[in-house]
Amino acid sequence: MILISKNNWMQTLLTVVIGLLLLVTRTTLAQESQTISVSPTLFDMTASAEQIWQSELRVTNVNDYDIIVYPQVVNFAPLGETGRGDFIPVFEEETQGKTLAEWINLPPIGITIIRQETKTIRFDIKVPKDAAPGGHYAAILIGTKPPIEAGNSEVQTAQFVTSLFFLRVAGDISERGTIREFTTKKSLIPSPEAEFLLRFENEGNVHLQPQGDITISNMWGEERGIIPINQQTHFGNVLPMSVRQFTFSWSGEYSVFDIGRYTAIATLGFGQEAKKFTTSTTYFWIIPIKQISIVLIILTFLIWFIGFAVRLYVKRMLQLAGIEPRRRTTLQQQNASPVISSVSVEKTVIIKRYHTVTAPIVIGVFELLTSWKKATSWRQKLFAIWRFLVSYRIFFAAIIALALLTITAWIYMHAVTMTDRSYQVTITNQGERVSLSSEQIIYNSLPTAPATATSSLQNYKLIISNTSGKSGVAAQTRLRLESLGYTVSEITTNTESVKEATVIVYNNVNEAELLKLSSHLGNVLISASTLLPDASVIVYVAADQLPN
Repeated sequence: MILISKNNWMQTLLTVVIGLLLLVTRTTLAQESQTISVSPTLFDMTASAEQIWQSELRVTNVNDYDIIVYPQVVNFAPLGETGRGDFIPVFEEETQGKTLAEWINLPPIGITIIRQETKTIRFDIKVPKDAAPGGHYAAILIGTKPPIEAGNSEVQTAQFVTSLFFLRVAGDISERGTIREFTTKKSLIPSPEAEFLLRFENEGNVHLQPQGDITISNMWGEERGIIPINQQTHFGNVLPMSVRQFTFSWSGEYSVFDIGRYTAIATLGFGQEAKKFTTSTTYFWIIPIKQISIVLIILTFLIWFIGFAVRLYVKRMLQLAGIEPRRRTTLQQQNASPVISSVSVEKTVIIKRYHTVTAPIVIGVFELLTSWKKATSWRQKLFAIWRFLVSYRIFFAAIIALALLTITAWIYMHAVTMTDRSYQVTITNQGERVSLSSEQIIYNSLPTAPATATSSLQNYKLIISNTSGKSGVAAQTRLRLESLGYTVSEITTNTESVKEATVIVYNNVNEAELLKLSSHLGNVLISASTLLPDASVIVYVAADQLPN
């Protein structure tokens, strides 16, 4: 017989209670952390009245235990302008078989999926004879809890994944859309970083997926960025009689001279029956006030000084020509009468001899040569030069100021007309932000080619950085390497360090593979660096990788 004291009994009871609580907590957490996936996530189809459409969903259980999932069909409608949707339960008494959710037939019972396995759920869609032409929208929710009773005004939202259905019923289809609003968040910004808001309105009876881009150019018409809209994606649809909002941000390469009014033109195409287009234009100003103020002050001073020097030069030229102006004088005669009479004599000039415009320069050089010949030592000669420079200091300062203005004008024209400028684009969609570099955008626009070989280097992280100063070099290099079987993790642009030759920098990578990679790029230089992450390679591509 085991005797338990009062204190030990209390400790034992407390331990059991805590153990039960921990067990319940672990079980609850395990249930709440259930993870499932479904594919495809979007069905975009076209059907006619009385047609039967059959397909299947694949549901994957990625947990370490078996689960039971329950499919549920609901209708789908836009919620706001951000692209999110509202799941609406089926009310057969009200809808009377006219919604897509009522046309989808699913197994009504729970489906057991073994851990780390995928289960196929078959379904069919029976389009009724009296189905209205246009777009119909629904969703299949795959949840871990049984669906609520039919007719309830709520949808079970705990633990489910979604597959959307966009069905276009043939008939009287109307595809009409327009850009309702296209603006920037700020019309005046100090640096090339703008945020755009675009609102597209679907005025038809079927869903539309507007695709296109936003082209940004400076006041001289030079392109400074392209923002892709809904390209290379199946999402971004706008449901009938609704408005969808898209937000983008653009960050260009900074240049104090590339300022002024910028133009952004949004061009969108849409429609399956016939391709239609809509455009909208907005403007914004890039004015770095502090930098521009300093530049304007300096330019104003230089222009004033050049004008001042020109006036002195003209005065000197007139003096050398013998032009002696006589000032207007007034002769006053004091009579006995209190009335004072004044007689004005107009100024006249006396021209003694003729000189050309270059006379001050010629005479100054002549005086310098005369002093140079009379000098008997180097000290005297240097003093003669110094005296010449001091005498004509304003003239030489004006020449320097004019040179500075010319150089500034050249730099300005070179900056604003430069076509190769890198930029960064961020696309926001349903709270998710996707960043794209200018090289990535160029790469996405290039036609892809099938791989002709495989490489073991694809197991390592391979990055291509454009250091050529020319847009698209990294994109073209990536496309060429991928056709040879390489996997490129990222392409970037490095505007701070422009290189003349391509270099491969690596850390802890098989050198035989690097030599092979180098041969594909024209036997470029290979360099090891411990500053890079382990098992990584960066190809700094230069202009030598451009096709001849």
